[in-house]
Amino acid sequence: MPSFLAVPPILARTHYTWVGNLSHSKIEMPKVKSSQSHASYNNSRKLEILETQRRKQWSNRKAAKHFGVAEGSIRKWKRVEEQLAAAPTSRKRLSGGGQKVKNPELDRTLIEWIDVQQREGVPVNGAMIKDEARRISGGDDSFKASNGWLGALKKRHGLRSTKRGKTGTLVCVVQQEPKDKSVEETSEVKTSQLHASYENSRKLEILETQRRRQWSNRKAAKHFGVAEGSIRKWKRVEEQLAAAPTSRKRLSGGGQKIKNPELDRTLIEWIDVQRREGVPVNGSMIKDEARRISGGDDSFKASNGWLGGLKKRHGLRSTKRGKTVSLFRVVPQGIEDSVHDTNEPIVWSVASCGVMVRATENVLGT
Repeated sequence: MPSFLAVPPILARTHYTWVGNLSHSKIEMPKVKSSQSHASYNNSRKLEILETQRRKQWSNRKAAKHFGVAEGSIRKWKRVEEQLAAAPTSRKRLSGGGQKVKNPELDRTLIEWIDVQQREGVPVNGAMIKDEARRISGGDDSFKASNGWLGALKKRHGLRSTKRGKTGTLVCVVQQEPKDKSVEETSEVKTSQLHASYENSRKLEILETQRRRQWSNRKAAKHFGVAEGSIRKWKRVEEQLAAAPTSRKRLSGGGQKIKNPELDRTLIEWIDVQRREGVPVNGSMIKDEARRISGGDDSFKASNGWLGGLKKRHGLRSTKRGKTVSLFRVVPQGIEDSVHDTNEPIVWSVASCGVMVRATENVLGT
């Protein structure tokens, strides 16, 4: 191998720091702040954010950080607060907002045509709408009637696709709010409620708003789009929610119980021993060790799903080292801030009697 391709040796200096006793149930990875993603909020949520900001006398920056929104959004909502209060609470955008329709006359004619077909019992699908749009536009080469255009048309006018039989796709016209269009309102089919998870701070805000406005559980559930049973459940554990970390989505001890806690404890101790001896540990090794500990129990499969649950419970994360080795690391809760105060690669290890922190600084040989 040519000398210029040689890889310099890596010298490892290891520093040990005793952190103290922490239970396995409190082991978590530090949170890495990702780039802010765009999210849309309905008018009621925007007004709640502004109301909370005023009540707690927060600056725009602090409110934006607390609620996870852009600071510019806070300023924008303040400018149109009166319009937000007058608009329907479930809407996410004020009337007249967004990109303007290039050809409103085409939209109006198409909606009228769809309504006629619906009243006559003629199934209408996307291809038929695009063909009719091309016919109305008179062969205009600049108008493509693309799938993107069709999606925007359906979104603007509340059109929904409903499967009928095995082959037919019927587009249902749903008048969501009164509009100046000749569209007959049809009944909307209520779909099953989707499961959503909420942080403790959000649960407390919902309960506080319910009390302040003196709403029933049913009205609060409908307003916030949550299950009525969730409202009742949060009320029963409100004191625990207030005492728990605001960013958590579940109280300690919640969720499905571990079937074999002794297996978990033994495995975590084994992983720690391997790490202290410098032995790389990967998922296959953990599953093999789990099968050995279980003594050939046929009911225990040590599947990938089981491994994922183990890693999630104890904050184990896979870290690529080189090209083939995958290591696990465990980060204790309460000391994650120290990770951000150093530029050194950090490797955490769990012991049954406490938590041992091992910081390894890689120094290239010269």
